[in-house]
Amino acid sequence: MLSLSHQIVFPTTQRLKFKPIVALLHSPSSCSIADPTNLATLLQGNIPRSHLLQIHARIFYLGAHQDNLIATRLIGHYPSRVALRVFHHLQNPNIFPFNAIIRVLAQNGHFFHALSVFNYLKRRSLSPNDLTFSFLFKACFRTKDVRYVEQIHAHIQKIGFLSDSFVCNGLVSVYAKGFNSLVSARKVFDEIPDKMLVSCWTNLITGFAQSGHSEEVLQLFQVMVRQNLLPQSDTMVSVLSACSSLEMPKIEKWVNVFSELVGDGVSTRETCHDSVNTVLVYLFGKWGRIEKSRENFDRISTSGKSSVVPWNAMINAYVQSGCPVEGLNLFRMMVEEETTRPNHITMVSAVSYTHLTLPTKA
Repeated sequence: MLSLSHQIVFPTTQRLKFKPIVALLHSPSSCSIADPTNLATLLQGNIPRSHLLQIHARIFYLGAHQDNLIATRLIGHYPSRVALRVFHHLQNPNIFPFNAIIRVLAQNGHFFHALSVFNYLKRRSLSPNDLTFSFLFKACFRTKDVRYVEQIHAHIQKIGFLSDSFVCNGLVSVYAKGFNSLVSARKVFDEIPDKMLVSCWTNLITGFAQSGHSEEVLQLFQVMVRQNLLPQSDTMVSVLSACSSLEMPKIEKWVNVFSELVGDGVSTRETCHDSVNTVLVYLFGKWGRIEKSRENFDRISTSGKSSVVPWNAMINAYVQSGCPVEGLNLFRMMVEEETTRPNHITMVSAVSYTHLTLPTKA
């Protein structure tokens, strides 16, 4: 259990590694160090523990521990137990130390303490912001009960934050990826007024892919491309994952859909065509039409090939078609061109080629 005690005990014999700062902290003639802004500046970046403890002691000595900026930065440097004590020393915390302590608690897996602090924030009639909810959503991923997400969702709706794309993105993510609550995730997504945030599409696509809803994934991907939004690498990984479970009739259907998509000029962004061609590379590979896979791969732009995803899709197509020589040649081209680096998926395919090319014993 985390103690809510307000007492902090510091070692009495700590030597600071940075002597100039030590001298500044202990100099009786230095007036500027008492300024909260200067003290807060000392708390920026990575600080050795001995350094941190001496700065903190000086903050108490100068009576600056009630400053919200200083407290916010102190909270970020401590583990949850001490961070809570720093937070509870504050008599009038504003939103910034609240966000800092919720973040620390979320990172350390203390969801119920984070939720308790959030409820304390509401009792003080403070207004949470988008970062507050972002940290709460991270904490929610560690729980097993979707009702806590629904409580936070209800509060977001109450205070009118459902128009905030950043907040809704986090809500979609935790519903879809954290709890497989796809109906709730889709409802939040559909109600977002501005759907230009690519990560929000990615979160919903990933949720559907993880649950085996391949058709929904590809439908979302199609709409996303038609809206001229550029899929991220994470988006493409989920889309290709969905393609891997398609049966032949569905493969033919989606090959036709995506072939028409890149052929009708609906998207003016070359990078969007690259994403669709990557999917076609994968689908044609599953279909056994390796020439069409390579044809679509060759249509991908140089910038599109800076991602490892299309290379992996084409190399995998060669694996599925039993073409080890062509696959190894493509792998060699990938390495020689140095436009992108192979990842573990590439290496697994490369190793499988060596198996295909090994002579069998009589």
